[in-house]
Amino acid sequence: MRLVYRLMLVLALVLGVGLLGCTSNTDGDGDGDGDGDGDDHGLGWAMDIADPVRDAELAGGSLIGIANGDITDTGENDENGVWELFYGMLDVSSAEENLVVQVSYDGSTVFYDDNNMRDHGYDPDVWDYSLEIPGYRDAEPWVTAAQDALDDAGGAEWVHRILEVFTNDSGDYPGTENMAYFMYADENYYPVAFVFVDADTNEVLGVLIV
Repeated sequence: MRLVYRLMLVLALVLGVGLLGCTSNTDGDGDGDGDGDGDDHGLGWAMDIADPVRDAELAGGSLIGIANGDITDTGENDENGVWELFYGMLDVSSAEENLVVQVSYDGSTVFYDDNNMRDHGYDPDVWDYSLEIPGYRDAEPWVTAAQDALDDAGGAEWVHRILEVFTNDSGDYPGTENMAYFMYADENYYPVAFVFVDADTNEVLGVLIV
C-alpha cells in the first residue's frame, strides 16, 4: 500500500531528524495550541512558525503535507518530536521548487529545499507536490478519532504515534479528499498498527493492527 510506504518513509525521517539542514533564526515563543491560541505545541503553533520560513525561502509556496513523528493525545508536538510542514509550488513540476520546514519542540526550525531534500530522505516522487491541502490548525480531532478506533478494534501496545496528512491521491477510499494517516510503533519504532482518518470529517476509514 502506497500510504503505508509513505508512513514508513516518515518514520525514517523521524529517526534522522536534526541532521544537516539549513537552520532558520525563527524561534517559537510557546504561544500556540491546536488553533494557535494557547500555550502548547500544536499544529497551529507550528504553522505560525513555519509559514514565515516558507515566505522567506519559497514565496508563494502552498501547503501540501504535514507530518509529526511523536504526536501527543492532544495533538501537540511531543518534547522529542518534530512537526514537518511540506510546501510546494503548484504551477511547476514536482521536481522543482519544494520546501520542508521542521519545527522542534523549542520552536527552532530547520528547512530543506530542492538543493538538499533528497539527501535527507524527502522524495518528491512519494508526495504529490502539485496538490494543496487546507491550512489545518488542530490535529487533536484526528488523534482522538484514531485512538478511539484503535481501542475499539482491540488496541495495540505502542509507544510512538506518527502522523502524516496529505491529499488522498492513492485511489484508496474514494470520496475522501485529504487523509490523516497514523502509524503506531513500539519502543523500537516497529509498526504495530495503522489508522486512516478523513482529515476533513474526522471519520475513521480503516484500522490495521499488525
